[in-house]
Amino acid sequence: MDRGKVRRAEVGFGGFEAWQEKIFAEEERAAHKMDAKLKIELHWLERGVTARRKRNQGRLEKLNQMRATRAAMMGPTGIAKMSIESDDVRSKSVITAEGVSKTYGDRTHFKDFTLRIQRGDRIGIVGSNGTGKTTLLKLLTGEIAPDTGNIKLAKSLNGIVIDQQRALLSGDKRVRDVLADGGDWVTVLGEKKHIKGYLKEFLFDPE
Repeated sequence: MDRGKVRRAEVGFGGFEAWQEKIFAEEERAAHKMDAKLKIELHWLERGVTARRKRNQGRLEKLNQMRATRAAMMGPTGIAKMSIESDDVRSKSVITAEGVSKTYGDRTHFKDFTLRIQRGDRIGIVGSNGTGKTTLLKLLTGEIAPDTGNIKLAKSLNGIVIDQQRALLSGDKRVRDVLADGGDWVTVLGEKKHIKGYLKEFLFDPE
């Protein structure tokens, strides 16, 4: 088993490393060839194309297919990669609430509430039913606005909310179906990535 793909060779244990290096070398050569082709096509694209011409449309489609193939190519032994935006990476605060108040009808849930959540913090909110836990979460994630005060979210913050009814989850969907909404591409930090290549960065099965 190699990075989610089954390989078989009758080489014995002593010949495994040489066989593995050969596989890696073949993959690297294939990647270099693909990169060279992509470079030529990208140079053509930079010179400008007329999308109305059928020939150019076909070439653009072929370029997109090549990009998808290159993105899905297997790399060296898997290492999970993560990246974050650099606009506010120096700031430790991801959510800052100052003087926040929220009232529904004649009931005040929060008054002059202040909180700062920093990177790496793990916070549990405990309280009886109806005390405003869900309202607080909605305020802190920007789903609803406070009556007074202000809440600032870091630009690099990408929140995920899973409610207790798990309404957002579907047992018959794959990870790629959820991330790409049934498509083949996702946008990560402003960069378009093929879903297979993106899943491999986190060591997920691309299928």
